[in-house]
Amino acid sequence: MKNKTNLLATLGLLIVAIIWGTGFIATQIAIDEGMTTSFIMLVRFGVASLVLGISSQKDIRQISIIDLKRGLVAGTLLFLGFTLQTVGLNFTTPSSNAFITATSVVMVPFLSWFILKEKPENKVFLAAFICLMGLGILALGPSQDMKLSIGDTFTLLCAVAFALHTVSMGKFAAQMNTNILTFLQITTAAVFSLIMFIMVDRDIWAFTSTKGLLASLYLGIFSTFICYSIQTICQRYISPSKVSIIVSTEALFGSVFSVMLGYESFTRFLLSGGLAIIVAMLIIEINFVRTWKSSI
Repeated sequence: MKNKTNLLATLGLLIVAIIWGTGFIATQIAIDEGMTTSFIMLVRFGVASLVLGISSQKDIRQISIIDLKRGLVAGTLLFLGFTLQTVGLNFTTPSSNAFITATSVVMVPFLSWFILKEKPENKVFLAAFICLMGLGILALGPSQDMKLSIGDTFTLLCAVAFALHTVSMGKFAAQMNTNILTFLQITTAAVFSLIMFIMVDRDIWAFTSTKGLLASLYLGIFSTFICYSIQTICQRYISPSKVSIIVSTEALFGSVFSVMLGYESFTRFLLSGGLAIIVAMLIIEINFVRTWKSSI
């Protein structure tokens, strides 16, 4: 029964990664339409918070002080991650943004060990290393160079924030009602986004761009409301280290969608990097000890 639950949780996180892969393209569309970082963030988290508030009214009435504190921590890290990621995307390509964001995969096992005092299985470290190699191959293809741009630097900082968020979710998801945790972290990010919009932007004319607004709404409904609802549930059954490796495939899916939509060409770097990421996922999913014992 436990194995079946873990499998379902893995499949759920893969769905999250696929949707997040499309999210890089949606964000780029919004930026190309003249949307600012603060506007994209406001629409994204504002819409998601509204939908969550409507769908989780019964659970929200039971929020405690400790729930608020945990939601504030998770929401702040989420806000910082997406703000840095969106700012970075203004100065780098969607592929670089996706791949560098996914380097959080190698940070999570160590942060989880340091903060939660839970040492991951040895194979998780191996999988994280192979996954990082795959991401490096994808990012450092013939169209890239070894130099970090200002956009890449912002994206690297966002990866740190996302790694800390994954670790915090690993701790909080097992201790809270998942609907409450999802609502609180998204609403926290929405409030910070509103403050940033008022202080930095106040460009209400952005609402007149239909294409950009639709892209921002997609991010709010699919990449935020649906994805974080699924992730919060799945993290009750899978460790933060394994979660980070599974969702890091968003970079691979982002590249696949970029190729399908004509944003970039299919290359051997995409193939070899993608295969390395798939191998990393297989390593964390296969119980090698049990497999070896059953074969003798």
